[in-house]
Amino acid sequence: MLTNGASGTGLRPVFNIGTVGLNGVVTSAFINADDKIIAGGVFSSVNSRGNISNITRFHDNGMLDTTAFDIAGDGSLPTAIGPSFNGGFTGAVNKLYNTSAGVVAIGNYTDYNSILYERSTSESPYIDKIRISQIARLNVNGGIDSSFNLNVGLRPVQGYTSANGYVFDGVETPGNKLLLIGNFTTFENQSAGRIVRIDLATGRRDPSFAAAGANGSINKITYNSTTHKLLLTGTFTSYNGQAANGIVMIDENGNVDNTFNFKPVEGGIPNFAGQLNDGKIMVSGTFNKYDGIVRPGFMVLNPDGSLAVGYNNIGYFDGVVNDFIEFPSDTDPTITYVMLVGSFFRYDSKDVGNIVKIRFQN
Repeated sequence: MLTNGASGTGLRPVFNIGTVGLNGVVTSAFINADDKIIAGGVFSSVNSRGNISNITRFHDNGMLDTTAFDIAGDGSLPTAIGPSFNGGFTGAVNKLYNTSAGVVAIGNYTDYNSILYERSTSESPYIDKIRISQIARLNVNGGIDSSFNLNVGLRPVQGYTSANGYVFDGVETPGNKLLLIGNFTTFENQSAGRIVRIDLATGRRDPSFAAAGANGSINKITYNSTTHKLLLTGTFTSYNGQAANGIVMIDENGNVDNTFNFKPVEGGIPNFAGQLNDGKIMVSGTFNKYDGIVRPGFMVLNPDGSLAVGYNNIGYFDGVVNDFIEFPSDTDPTITYVMLVGSFFRYDSKDVGNIVKIRFQN
């Protein structure tokens, strides 16, 4: 968004993160109730300010949210300026969830670290390290929630054992649940076929989710709250013992929806699948054919897996879709718009820069 500058002589961006910005990748962000932006990813500084580890908080104008903390020492420097969100992960944050109980972060980290300023000096910060992996919940100022995926009966306190492999993605589902997917085969030392359900009240595995899972890596998961269906994309060839060539549709309990049949692709693999509210399904990947028909990297399917008539006449697609936003037209109820975001360079054989808006005629 642009607004008039203070001098009235030009335009300036409302959100200004500075000349340097973040020194890495942002994978997830949201605006909380205080209009602060919490961002996670793989970065260690903002505008050259350190003491940041893969998660931090901004004001809505893009400035890093900082606080003057009281510190120990000889009294010559009684305070230290640091990020108000006091904490960070040793390892990547893949996704953040803004829940009523706090910020839930999933990723492939091993520890959560914060500075105990009252035990620190200006030259030597005192780091409080908590061993916790892959899922944690934090309060708005970065304090770790001891009631969530932490075994407080151990000394030192540490997280319960999580996955034996990588967590790639996750989605919230009804009932205060979170589905995690990846290439792991155990979670909390129990068998898990690359998918597991977490109780968001405790951060622990939900034993009622008994899906056998996939025989290969699940790389992406999407959920449609209108159809109550999930789509899994990966390198697997079966799910719950049923044949599945890289994409499968499941219900909220992990059962296969057999009304959807993803047909063979050629020349590559699918890397994303997402369902629209009307049931149509968008698929991207490195493939060049679907069910024997030329489809250069992107296609739209009917809910049963067949190619949707009238939606599959676009040109070459190159890259990966990470997510999408669906919204109606303001003027025509028969039109739905979809914003695709990700890491892609061409859509319909045209140069694009990782984001594109497309139109669906209902």
